[in-house]
Amino acid sequence: FVPVKANFELERLAWMLTGIFYTLLIGFRFEVGGDWFGYLGRYEGAGDLSLIEAINSTDPGYVLLNWLAFRIGGGVFLVNLVCGAITIYGLIQFAKRQPLPWLAMVVAVPYIIIVVTMGYTRQATALGFVFLALVAFSDQRLSKFVLLLVVAALFHKSAILLLPLGILANSKN
Repeated sequence: FVPVKANFELERLAWMLTGIFYTLLIGFRFEVGGDWFGYLGRYEGAGDLSLIEAINSTDPGYVLLNWLAFRIGGGVFLVNLVCGAITIYGLIQFAKRQPLPWLAMVVAVPYIIIVVTMGYTRQATALGFVFLALVAFSDQRLSKFVLLLVVAALFHKSAILLLPLGILANSKN
């Protein structure tokens, strides 16, 4: 018999270690993903941009992250670590809300983590924010839902497609 508090702490530790493992796996990959060289080029190109140019670019969240990483010398690995951390954090928060959280996480590994997160960095980061937005939506926190979708859209514009969900859910009809 293990006290409930000990189970809670062990589960929390397990989620944290899982998150750290996948974030490091994503962040320190090398030449993995179909867009690896494209993203490397975006990182190197960020060094030529001014702050205003970075903010005014397409997908300003991602470009600004590259711009900051370039300025502090973090390399493309820092960009991938931050993007991976956002994606995995969002995924874990979403999975924990499911009836079988660990099963949700296991099911996410082949496609969301291996394919999407390691192949499409901007989209995966947006997806991490979308997962957080869906958690906010399930808590009926519509303003947080909308804000997280806007932040997601700063990484990939497709995230804004979920905005009607919040509008329709807030409707009396």
